[in-house]
Amino acid sequence: MKTRLDSHLLFRKTIYDACFKELSPGKSLMDKISTMFAKVAAIAIIIAVIFETSFFFIYSSNLKSYSFWCLIGALFSLIISIIFMIKSVTSSRNYIKTRYPFYIKHMEYKKLSYEISVLKAIRINKLSYLIHKKKLNKNILDTYIDYFDEKSESIKSKNWLPISFLAVFSLPIWNALINKIIPNILKQKDLVLIIIFFVALLLFLVLIFALRTILTSILFKKAEEYRQLNELLRIIKESID
Repeated sequence: MKTRLDSHLLFRKTIYDACFKELSPGKSLMDKISTMFAKVAAIAIIIAVIFETSFFFIYSSNLKSYSFWCLIGALFSLIISIIFMIKSVTSSRNYIKTRYPFYIKHMEYKKLSYEISVLKAIRINKLSYLIHKKKLNKNILDTYIDYFDEKSESIKSKNWLPISFLAVFSLPIWNALINKIIPNILKQKDLVLIIIFFVALLLFLVLIFALRTILTSILFKKAEEYRQLNELLRIIKESID
């Protein structure tokens, strides 16, 4: 016999699946072309990071003449990534206009950003229907919100470990490379070389930020989904009498 607790456990799974499986960004906002462009952009970013990392390692060795080509490769890959990301977002917007004409009013047209506000509106409508059908009150929704908050925080605390380990492992290597490269550049007093190095350094920071975004979206995906679900539940709760 199914208890009330079992019923709520099942319904929590139902609303989660409705938001992030049935109405995932890939299924709701992107067609095949948009998805393909997004994958190319992600691959290009990873290639750019590899080129850029190779630049610093090669430059610190006796093969300095090859390091310039690594920098060119990193810049080219980054440009390719941006171009395909723009194409993916544009394709996604065209798809939304065709599939969800009612939600066009929610579109924000931010650069390099998918129309998450449209997805949010679609999810709210879906959740509102499910919650109304289940006849849940504010108190029950509060228990759901507390549950998803706990799940989100638990995942965050657990998944910070690999990121901390990576930082502890990589920082000494990075410091050693920089401490080896900078004195050599300053010693040569070559303005062009100094400019190239600082362009490479700036590009490296941009790529690390992009890679960090990709890694956190993977490691904290579930935690972010629970946070988003709670945001939707709070909005719906305010509309319940």
